[in-house]
Amino acid sequence: MKVAAPILVLLSCAGVFALLLIFKAEPKTVSTEESYPEVRVIVANAGESRLSIQADGELRARTNTLISAEVAGKVISVSENFAAGGYFAPNDALIEIDPTDYEAMVASAKVNAIQAETAYRIEVQETALHRSEWAEIVGGEANELQSRALQLSLAEAKMNAAKLSLAKAEQDLANTKISAPGYTGRIDRTNVNVGDLVSPGVPVASAHSTDFGEVRLYVLPALLARLDAPLGRMSLADENAPGNPKATVTGEIADETITRDGEIVRIESVLDPGTRMAVMVCRIPQPFAAEAGALPMVPNMYVRVEIEGRLVKDVFVLPRSALREGGKVFVIEKKEFEAEVIPGEGAESSTTEKKTVIRDVLRIVHVDVLETSAQHAIVSSGIESGDRVCVSALDIVTDGMIVAVAE
Repeated sequence: MKVAAPILVLLSCAGVFALLLIFKAEPKTVSTEESYPEVRVIVANAGESRLSIQADGELRARTNTLISAEVAGKVISVSENFAAGGYFAPNDALIEIDPTDYEAMVASAKVNAIQAETAYRIEVQETALHRSEWAEIVGGEANELQSRALQLSLAEAKMNAAKLSLAKAEQDLANTKISAPGYTGRIDRTNVNVGDLVSPGVPVASAHSTDFGEVRLYVLPALLARLDAPLGRMSLADENAPGNPKATVTGEIADETITRDGEIVRIESVLDPGTRMAVMVCRIPQPFAAEAGALPMVPNMYVRVEIEGRLVKDVFVLPRSALREGGKVFVIEKKEFEAEVIPGEGAESSTTEKKTVIRDVLRIVHVDVLETSAQHAIVSSGIESGDRVCVSALDIVTDGMIVAVAE
């Protein structure tokens, strides 16, 4: 048994070796008569590109104001521009309230103010005379009552109170004319008209400024790495710091696309508590003014904002069709094959010959993607300059499959 065991092992090894010789893999061959999937390719070239961020938001006026009455009364007139959509300049008169009662209050307050000032002046004279007589007749130091200091203070206080009452009456009279805010803007809506009664603190209209519009944008915090800006309020105080990121704002009204230039003026220093997204504010100058041949934007419209990011180098900008699911691209390489040459009709020999041919082979390559959009993908690594990248759609793909490159 001790002799038979080694012999059995040797026989087994010999049998396995014989099977390998019988069933060994032949060199892969291709037929010169076969047809292969046709693909289109582009040549990848490294260069520089600018990253960007796209986000949607609602355009709002930078300043919105509720215009309210400060006094009560009946509206006796309104401005021609006091209507929804009306334009106004800073401090334009919009509404006038019946001033009759307030003019009477001013007149009465003036009388009281004159009386109080007269009484004070008389008290000043009487106090001076009383103190002189006290010094001549009685002598010695007098207390506040004996020196009429209290009476003089009371007269002065009454005079000051009367003056303040007069100022208040004059202010109420001035408030019978309701003016526009201190900026150029438009009326959103009105709540009163001629003949209506208004009360203090009750809004009579709402308005917005037209100098700037703002859009609050919610983006993933990771995307902030595409910007040359800190997480927090941006400042241009540092001369060496990058400027505010530029932005292109696009919206649609009546099937017409409207485009305006803007900039990111700040990034809020905390994430939105509901979405955990970073909040950026894009400001657009004069968005509500009509430009030549284009409609103006309007408040509360939805817009798309494309924000200009930092410049990156040694990257590849590929068509979006070149990027496949899972961050892959198809690179087309040249490879040698042993081809079967089938003799044609009338050939002297019917024996199939073999020769070496070069074919285009598809390779599946994983890449690092910096950014994607509907038009392009920016790739930082995984491919090299000169690589041929497939941009055609393929139904079935296997690594190493042979393809035909379209001229």
